[in-house]
Amino acid sequence: MAGKRHHINPRFLLKGFTSPSRKNFVWVFRRDSPPFLSNIINVGVESNFYAHDNKIEADSAITKIEPIFANLLDKIRAGKAAALSSPHLPKMIAHFEMRTNHLRSYLLQANELAISCISDFISDNNNFSRKLKHMISSNSSLLQDAVRDFLEEQNLPREMLQPILMLATRFGPNLIDQQQHFLHNFVASMQDLLGKYERGSPKTAQYGHIKSIQRSPAPTARADRYKNLTYSIVKKLDGTVLGDSLVLFRINSERRYKATLDADDEMISVYLPIDSETVLVGANQHEKTIPDDFSEAVAR
Repeated sequence: MAGKRHHINPRFLLKGFTSPSRKNFVWVFRRDSPPFLSNIINVGVESNFYAHDNKIEADSAITKIEPIFANLLDKIRAGKAAALSSPHLPKMIAHFEMRTNHLRSYLLQANELAISCISDFISDNNNFSRKLKHMISSNSSLLQDAVRDFLEEQNLPREMLQPILMLATRFGPNLIDQQQHFLHNFVASMQDLLGKYERGSPKTAQYGHIKSIQRSPAPTARADRYKNLTYSIVKKLDGTVLGDSLVLFRINSERRYKATLDADDEMISVYLPIDSETVLVGANQHEKTIPDDFSEAVAR
């Protein structure tokens, strides 16, 4: 990639879905509108998707790694069996998982959910006070860590930790009752701050996504989850489409499919459509068929 037009769906992947009648053109399907033909140059593109404050380090990282994956995908499409055991294949899966808008949307939803939960919690002043009292009276690890950090910042002796904790657990709850006005003002300030964070959530999600790609366009931790899978090619006779998520994971859950794996997801298999009738499948053993609900999951 180069310039401001960033391909979320890489062209080297899109070329497997080009129309037989028009070179470099693919059929585009959008919700609530008829399909249309478009040049792959204009498909899956967004302005400065991998740039933040005019910095393009993430875009540069993607541009650097794309030729490796493009070459690998060409070999897979050509039927070269050795390509299915390439060490770059798990990295390519991890890269496709990372680069899409699905992950950014996921980060945005996580930010908004966290802000909503915190806001709901502190909005009940009594609930907030009860939590503070419990944290202090139970001599929680959170309180201990806070006091320990304070002593280090102030360059005070560590021997003061236990006496301070003893005073806090003894007098802290009563002090909270006496400082309700202060807590009310504190909660109001926190709600104002959370409101600013909520308004800035899209930029926060964008920045977090871009920094993750910049650090590693094919994260090792994710690639390691896919390196012990057995990869195979499965022909889908009724045709296949490439979803916005690029890769799709089947998991052991009622949900069945996800575009991005969480750490506690039990993965069954991963699917990557590579052309209009072929799907690359990674599983614990060779899969010879594609689930009946696969196409619906891709579209969803």
